[in-house]
Amino acid sequence: MASLGYTGGDTSISVRIGNGDEKIIDIKSDTKISDVIEQLKSAGVNANFDANNRRIFVSAKNSGKDNDFAITANSASGISALSNLGLLTNAAGDMKGYADTAAFALATDGQSYYEKDDEGNVKFDANGKAIVRAGAEYDAEATKANISTILTNLANKYDYNLNTTGEIATLNSENASQTKKIEYSANKEIVDNADSQLIELLKKQTEGAKYVGSDGNYYDNEEDVPEGVEKIAIEDAIIARASDPEVGLITTDGEEEDRTAFEDLRKAYNTYASYGGDEPVEEVLNEEGNVLSAEERVEAQATIDSNNLKIEEYNAQIAENKAYIAENSYWDQKNYTDYYDEQGNLDVSELASSITSKISFARDVLETGISATAGATRVTAQDAIIELNEAEYTSSSSNFSINGLNISALAETGDTAITINTTQDNQGIYDKVKDFLSTYNEIINEMQSLYNADSAKGYNPLTDDQKEEMSEKEIEKWEDKIKSAILRRDSSLGNLITKMTQAMSRPIQINGRGYALSDFGIQTLGFLNAPKNEQYAYHIYGDEDDSATSSKEDKLMAMINSDPDTVIEYMQSLAANLYDAVGSEMKSTNLRSAYTVYNDKEMANDQKSYEKTIKQWEQKIADMEDRYYKKFSKMESTLAKLQSSTNALSGLMTK
Repeated sequence: MASLGYTGGDTSISVRIGNGDEKIIDIKSDTKISDVIEQLKSAGVNANFDANNRRIFVSAKNSGKDNDFAITANSASGISALSNLGLLTNAAGDMKGYADTAAFALATDGQSYYEKDDEGNVKFDANGKAIVRAGAEYDAEATKANISTILTNLANKYDYNLNTTGEIATLNSENASQTKKIEYSANKEIVDNADSQLIELLKKQTEGAKYVGSDGNYYDNEEDVPEGVEKIAIEDAIIARASDPEVGLITTDGEEEDRTAFEDLRKAYNTYASYGGDEPVEEVLNEEGNVLSAEERVEAQATIDSNNLKIEEYNAQIAENKAYIAENSYWDQKNYTDYYDEQGNLDVSELASSITSKISFARDVLETGISATAGATRVTAQDAIIELNEAEYTSSSSNFSINGLNISALAETGDTAITINTTQDNQGIYDKVKDFLSTYNEIINEMQSLYNADSAKGYNPLTDDQKEEMSEKEIEKWEDKIKSAILRRDSSLGNLITKMTQAMSRPIQINGRGYALSDFGIQTLGFLNAPKNEQYAYHIYGDEDDSATSSKEDKLMAMINSDPDTVIEYMQSLAANLYDAVGSEMKSTNLRSAYTVYNDKEMANDQKSYEKTIKQWEQKIADMEDRYYKKFSKMESTLAKLQSSTNALSGLMTK
């Protein structure tokens, strides 16, 4: 910097892109030009130094007025540094950089010191100077107080949002606990009455049998029981088995309503027994060890309602705080390291004074102007503008997309009109339809393949011992067999296939007439002619790339040539129907996440329950080990004492 003629002390300049964060670049007399270039690049602009011409070139990384940038000084020495760097200008873009800071200047009446437009920007006169509000007198103390308030509010609102997140989590946790209490109580009542219900269900399977043998068969008479087979009266067997709610006595041969009733009982029992897999059953009981009474359930629900009201209030305040933070983003997330004490507390007053000094400097620059003596040239960013059929369009780049027409503006034309002749790209429409159907076919064929996969019966997950006896290739083949059958006959996948095929075959009304894919020469090959797992795939008649239908009449292209609007509207409606069908079938539930064909939420809860059970049993085993260790230690101590007494007694008898 000294070689460029800079003689000032430590200073800084600021770079701000669009309405984004401000980046500070520190400069000293011994700062290298290469350091300044690197800091400019880090601030988000392109920069390089031409050593031959001793000039710095800076440009935005993206085009358009929203990506314009300003390089401003923060003090008189900063002005000097910019001048020596050849970056000092009085262009509107840079002056706006000062105006963004000075906009926080307040007059003695507490109002804005400058005139502002509807968007809150400082106004400039024809000479490029900021317009002071009529009769306004700058008040540094009011400005400082305003900045102090902004900074304090920002800190408080950040703290509130951060702390309240924990409060909301606590309330949600309490709600979950209360909900489980209610669910537990309802299921406990079902389980309490389960024995009698199970007995009735199980009786229906015995078909009048009086005995059940140890071989698992039912016998009408005692003499029918084979020799060596233990027999037990059917009533006793039923009661014994009914006492275990998880016994699987309802067979697949039973009535559907019986099996459904039994499964409902099992689900109720599992919910009651595991309490959601989070906490012991005892924690949901009242002080007497019973299920919740009706009054207690009402109280639990009241707690949930009260908590939800608090959560709504918290969220409303958080949203309000976020709006305030966004509104004052100019002072948000800046590096104020120098203004924190050793305890980590921000000195708001000192910081506000520093910011107020910066505002005062920006105010002086706006009112007195800048004499750009370094000969810097600045091109202010703007959007590209074209006029099409007397309507004006703008773009942040030179590319425009208007009603399906893509235009690249390469040069200014002034008042000279340009005529553009357009024709419809019928082949492009055909290719879009073909790409859509090709993608659909790939998906539906894979889904069919997964749904109709060969059974992996007998291929259970390998244990570590089994893996040691197999080669890596054998293990991979074994596990691939299991993975390939994971979705075999999966009901969720089957329902999704049904929804998708129904959406593709549903007629679509266009101008009072119903259309189907077959009207455009698009059909499946039929279940008898289609390859395995490709029965739902669609083929375009006349498609030269499709050997199955290339010889047929190309109705799709003929329809596009004669009535392209109908083809486009039909395909748009078809895609929308398919999207809605998939969305409705794959929406999130209590058991699974959206667009998931397996119950990932339920599995996560089950895993958590298993892990908890394992942990509990590990603790029980550890406790049992400790108990036995203590007993054996005490026994060994007692035996040692006995041995000592015996030895002493033997010694006396010997004497």
